[in-house]
Amino acid sequence: PDAVVAPRLFLGGLLTSPSSSARVGLTALVPEAERRIQDLHEKVVDGDWLGQDTREIVIGRDMAEMLGVGLGDKLVFSGQYGSEEVATRLFRVRGIVRTGAAAIDGRAAWVHLEAGQALLGGGEVAHMVTLHLADPDASEKTAAAVRAALGRPELDVRTWREALPDLVGLLKFTSTSTDALV
Repeated sequence: PDAVVAPRLFLGGLLTSPSSSARVGLTALVPEAERRIQDLHEKVVDGDWLGQDTREIVIGRDMAEMLGVGLGDKLVFSGQYGSEEVATRLFRVRGIVRTGAAAIDGRAAWVHLEAGQALLGGGEVAHMVTLHLADPDASEKTAAAVRAALGRPELDVRTWREALPDLVGLLKFTSTSTDALV
């Protein structure tokens, strides 16, 4: 089926500027894939969304203020993942986003997938791989095909309805409420 594949890594750590530091939830992703499936790139209020340079970082507006940084400034990300060694990587601020959600604007950052993989020691690794289908009604059949193709029962393969049950409930409620008004 027609689909967009979007692998992601989620890393917790510390972002440090010359004047301050802050805890951060770092999402490593494929910028062009994400541009096709979500609107985060449209929420950039200063600078640009991630490009091809794996040393770029996009951060929330509140985090930029907390760290005292702007476009082009350097940040160091540090985290510890399964060993005694601390992994670090230098980034330059390419963009600043404002979503209106304090948890995102004050604690989130985004980098290129390759940068996240390098922090974990390299290799093609992802915590999540999302498959965005042109036809959402094909999700059951596609999930079954992916499960069969992977042949690894320890991997969690879910349809969007299984992954987002609250959204399913909201859609059912909205549909029922709208039908009652007609």
